[in-house]
Amino acid sequence: MTGDKVWNEFRALPLESQKQVADFIAFLQQRRLRVKTRPGKARTQLHEEAFVGM
Repeated sequence: MTGDKVWNEFRALPLESQKQVADFIAFLQQRRLRVKTRPGKARTQLHEEAFVGM
């Protein structure tokens, strides 16, 4: 879908639906930023695990 088509579809929506779309876009942006900036947990090598082989 092209940008122009998306804007046309958006403008054709009622105002309340446009607000919902804007809220959803904001939600997706926040989620993307959270995932992008989430500190990664260092993985422990299996042979370094204390309980392996018990």
